[in-house]
Amino acid sequence: ERRNGNASVKRTPNVCKLVASLLTYSNSSLCSPQHPKENRQRIKGKAVTDPDAYNQLGNMLYQSKFYRAALDEGFLRCLQAFGNPTSDESGELGTLIGGGGVSGIYNMVGLCNTSLGDYEEGKKAFATCLSIEANFKEAWVNLGQLHRDYGNTADAIQSFAKAFALDSSYVHAYHLSGLCFYSMGNYAMAISAFLGGLNGAQQQQKAGNADPKAQVRMEVGGWVYDIVFVD
Repeated sequence: ERRNGNASVKRTPNVCKLVASLLTYSNSSLCSPQHPKENRQRIKGKAVTDPDAYNQLGNMLYQSKFYRAALDEGFLRCLQAFGNPTSDESGELGTLIGGGGVSGIYNMVGLCNTSLGDYEEGKKAFATCLSIEANFKEAWVNLGQLHRDYGNTADAIQSFAKAFALDSSYVHAYHLSGLCFYSMGNYAMAISAFLGGLNGAQQQQKAGNADPKAQVRMEVGGWVYDIVFVD
C-alpha cells in the first residue's frame, strides 16, 4: 500500500538495531571536525554532521515500509542537518548526499507522506523539491500520482505532462496520463497519451535503454491491449 492511515510504526529488533547503528555512526568521532576525511560540510556557516547517514537510514526504512520512521528519523533529520533549505541558489547542495542532492531528500519526504496518507505535506514536499530542481522528472510523476490518488485529475495530468516534456521517452508518465484521461471519459486523449508511451518505449529500445521485450498497456473503451515489442 502506498498510503498507510495508521501512522504508528511496528518496530522489529533488526530495524531498531539498524537505527541505533546508523545514528551512532552519524554522531561518532568519524564525523568530528578533527577527522581528516570530509565527513562534515559547512553550509551557510553551520557545521553539518554527515547527513548522508540519515539519508541512508531513511532509504533503508522506506524500502522496509517503515514510512513514519523513515520520515522522522531519516529524511527530516537529514534536512535539519542542512538547515532545512528551500532553495539552492548557489548550486552547492546538488553534489551532496551521494549526488542526489537535497531535492532528492524532499522527494523522499513527499513519498513518505504519500504513503502515510498526508496529502498536504506530500504536496508541499514535492513542491519544494521541484522549486530546487525543476527538471526532476520522477518528482513530477510522484506529484502527479499524489494528485491522482486524491481525485485531482486535472492537476495530475499537468504534472505528468511536465514529466514527459522533460523526457519524451518517459513511458510511465504517458501511461499514467492516459489512465487519467480514460477515467475522465476522454478516450481520444487517452489514446494519444498511450501512443506517446508506445513511441517512448520505441525510443528507449533504439537507444538500448529498454528491455528487448518491453510492454506497454493500453486501456481504451473497456478493452485492455498489451503491446509487446520483441527483437
